[in-house]
Amino acid sequence: MLQGHYQNSQNDDSEDETPEKSIGWWYKLEPIASEFRSNCSKYWIPGTNVSIDEMIIRCFGRSKHTFKTPHKPITQGYRIFSLCEAGYTYSFMWSSRSDSYSELIRLPDLSPTESMVYQLAQRLPSGKAYVIYMDNYFTRVPLLLKLRAINIGACGTTRKHPEFPSFLIKLKDICSRYMEWNTTAAIVVRKQREGVQLEPDPSDPGVICFAWQDNNTVLACSTVHKAGEEHTIIRSRRRPQLTSTNGPLVRKVFGNESRKNLPIPVFIDDYNHFMGGVDIADQFRAYYSTQRISFRSWYPLFFWILDTAILNAYLIGKKLCSDDYMSHKEFRVALWQKLFSYSVYISTSERLEKFYPSNTPLIPCVFSSETSINIESNIQPSTEGQLREHKWKALGRRISCYYCRSVNSNSKGKRIFGSDIPLNRQKPKQSL
Repeated sequence: MLQGHYQNSQNDDSEDETPEKSIGWWYKLEPIASEFRSNCSKYWIPGTNVSIDEMIIRCFGRSKHTFKTPHKPITQGYRIFSLCEAGYTYSFMWSSRSDSYSELIRLPDLSPTESMVYQLAQRLPSGKAYVIYMDNYFTRVPLLLKLRAINIGACGTTRKHPEFPSFLIKLKDICSRYMEWNTTAAIVVRKQREGVQLEPDPSDPGVICFAWQDNNTVLACSTVHKAGEEHTIIRSRRRPQLTSTNGPLVRKVFGNESRKNLPIPVFIDDYNHFMGGVDIADQFRAYYSTQRISFRSWYPLFFWILDTAILNAYLIGKKLCSDDYMSHKEFRVALWQKLFSYSVYISTSERLEKFYPSNTPLIPCVFSSETSINIESNIQPSTEGQLREHKWKALGRRISCYYCRSVNSNSKGKRIFGSDIPLNRQKPKQSL
C-alpha cells in the first residue's frame, strides 16, 4: 500500500515529466499565473521611477528549480525577478536553476540576465519616460545603452565588467583606503563608431560611470544623472563604526557627532530612495504571509501569487483613497471577513438543492475523534429522494454514516457529489 501511495504522489506532483503543452515548469499554476500577471499591469499605471530586483520564495522541498542563497534572509527557494514600484508588483519573470529564464527572448549583444531586464522594461506602458533602478547584479554599460534606445533611463550600482572604465576600477582596488570621504570620479562611456579605428561617437550622450567614496568605494552607472558639486544634495548621515571598511578615515568627517548633515551625489540619493520597491513588497508580504508547510513543491508559488494579489489590491485601494484608506492589517481582516461571509452561499444545504427538494431537512454529520460514537441514518432515502434526520447510534467500528457517504463519494472511492453507496460496502483490500 505504501508503494502504491508513493507512485500516486509521483504521478501527481512530479516536476520531471512536464506536459508538452505546458508553457513552463510552473505549468501546475496555469492559467492562474498568466491571468494574475496580466492583471497586475492592467490595474496600475506606474510612475517614473521603478526598480527591478529578485524575490526569493521560501521552499526547502526537493525541486530542481530552487536556488540556495546562504547569504540571504531566505536561504533556499524559488527565484522570481520582479518589476516593482513602491511595493506594487507590476510584472515578473520566472527563473529556474535548471531551466534559467524559461520565457526569455535572448538578445545577441546582451547576457541572459541583461536580456531579462530588457524584456521586463519593454512591458512598461509606452508613451512615457521611465527610470529603472537596479543593483550591481544587473547593471552593465551595454544594457543601459540598450534601454536608452527605447526611451528608458537606468541607474544602479555595478560590478567590474569589461565596458566599465579601468581607471575607476583601479581607484576602487588601490586608492579606496586613502581617498577622502565624498570624493567622486566620473567618466562618460559612449558607443563606438565603426571604422578602421574604433572611436567614441560624439553624438551619443553615453553612460556616465561613477566611483564615489563612502565607507567603501561604490561603482555605479547612470544615464539620467550628472556629476559635479552642483549635483549634490544635503542628507543626514550616520557615523560609521570603527569596524567598517574605512571607518577610521570616514569618522574624521563626523568628529564627535553621531549624525551629521552632509552633501552626497544626487544619483546616490535617488538610488537609495527608489531601489527598494521590490524590498518593500517583500516586507509587506512577510508581515502576513499565507504560506504553509506543504509536501507539494508548487504550493509556495501559489501562496506567493495569493500574497502578491492581496498586497497589490491593498496598494491600489490606498492609491485611490489617499490617506483616508485603512491600514494593511485592517485591509486583510476586512478581506477574510468578506471571504468567510461568502461561504454561506456554498454551504452543504445550498449544494444539495440540485439533488434533493428544498424542503428536505439536511443536518450535517458530526464526528468525534475522541470517542467511538458516530452518526448513522437508520432510515434509507425514500422513493422521492428525501433524506431524514440523523440518529445517534454507537457503532463497533469507525465508519462514515450513510448520509455522508451518499453525499461525498461513489463506488470507486472518489469524492463525487450526490452519488449513493450501500451502507455495508467494504473497501477493497490493497496488497502491500
